This record gives sequence, C-alpha cells and structure tokens, in this order.
Amino acid sequence: MSDAAVLAGLYMIRTNPMYQAAEALRRKTAGGAAAMARAPAGSEEHRAILLLLNTWETMARMVQSVGEKEVQERIYETVPISYMYRELRPAIEALRGGAPAFGLQFEKLTDAADTWCKARPDRYISGASGGLHAFFG
Repeated sequence: MSDAAVLAGLYMIRTNPMYQAAEALRRKTAGGAAAMARAPAGSEEHRAILLLLNTWETMARMVQSVGEKEVQERIYETVPISYMYRELRPAIEALRGGAPAFGLQFEKLTDAADTWCKARPDRYISGASGGLHAFFG
C-alpha cells in the first residue's frame, strides 16, 4: 500500500462525521474520556467513547499491517497518535478491566510512535506536536 493511500485512509477515518461528532462530545464532556467510559451502557457518551476507541484500534491494525518502514514513519510524523492515546487512555483503563486486551493494538502503536519520535533529532517537531493538524482526534 502506498504512503499516500495509507495516509488518505487514516484521514478519511478521522474525518468521518460520526467520528468527529464523538470526538467533539469527548472534548465537551466534563471528565472527558474516563467519564464517558463510566457512563451507562447504551448512553450517547458510552457509545461515542467506544466508537473513538475502536476507531483507533482499527487504525493501529492498519498501520501495523504496513510493511514499509518509511510509510510507518510518515504516519508517525503526521498522525497525532500519542496525543490521542493520552486523551483516551483513561477510558481504555476504565474499560480494560473486563477485557485485558482492550485497546492493546492502539497502545502498541503509541509505543512504536513514541520510540520513533525519541530517536528523531532534537530539532525535529512532528506535524502533530507542532499543532499543524486541525483534526486532533
């Protein structure tokens, strides 16, 4: 799969109206992701956090299936993986109790992206950390 095709696919997933609505709800919910995870099953908040988490789990599997190191690095440069993991981690932890592998691929992807970022020169600033992306989430 080409660099452009993978990046386009990830962008399309993150700009999907249902995903964007769930992300907007997360941002305005008092207590954020953790509160959404604790919301009653079937509530708007609970459904939205599950959509966000399952979206990132799916994207993690997509990135991990990419064999070309250069493509993976381009993804690490342009997709706010670590940012979103930090935002969603409280929900993963809250929901992981009954399913120890819940969010595991997203966590592995974050570890890989963080390792890659730490190996970059000090002057390197990713597009994500530089605030160049309007679609954090």
